[in-house]
Amino acid sequence: MKKEKFRDITDFKTKSYLRYISMVYLTIIIIMATLFFTDLNRMRHNKPILYSTWGFSYSPPIDIQENLIEISIVDYLMAKGDRQYKHHESEKTFASIRIYLLEEKNENVFYVYAWALVEKHYLENNEIIKENSSSLPYRFIVEKVNDTFIVKEAAVPGYGPDYDSDMKNLFPRTVRKNMEKVYDDGTLEKLNLDIQQQLKLYFH
Repeated sequence: MKKEKFRDITDFKTKSYLRYISMVYLTIIIIMATLFFTDLNRMRHNKPILYSTWGFSYSPPIDIQENLIEISIVDYLMAKGDRQYKHHESEKTFASIRIYLLEEKNENVFYVYAWALVEKHYLENNEIIKENSSSLPYRFIVEKVNDTFIVKEAAVPGYGPDYDSDMKNLFPRTVRKNMEKVYDDGTLEKLNLDIQQQLKLYFH
């Protein structure tokens, strides 16, 4: 009697385990099938895939929208700096940014959360001299008008006691967390290298 009871319990556990394994495999199959047909549909409509090409010969289209937005922001920062009072005749503004997040809030309206390095340089006796420099987090509002991206607003946090509250109001939490590493993750070094390249092209 005990043996039969033990066998029943064992059979029950075995069946439960097999049922569990079957459910796991079925779930995996459903997920993979969903991904397959989703990617297949996106490939047919020439859109970026979500998971894999599944062996098909396919090159997803390049989304240059973020690059165009970045160019428009850099142009905006340089033009803004060049409109300010110049202490030297050859003074020129240079800018480089790292975009952390780009959100499309409304149709053709984008919120861009970025860190910007902006510097002014001038040439004196064939030597490039830095006039001033700023390194700040920005929230840009960019609008697409007739295939052109225009910066409508540029906001930065205030100094001193307002800084933390302004950061919370301007930037999503994930962006703030990433921005905390800006002095350690190589971001500023990369932005500085970009500006050095701009200097060489402009002054030489």
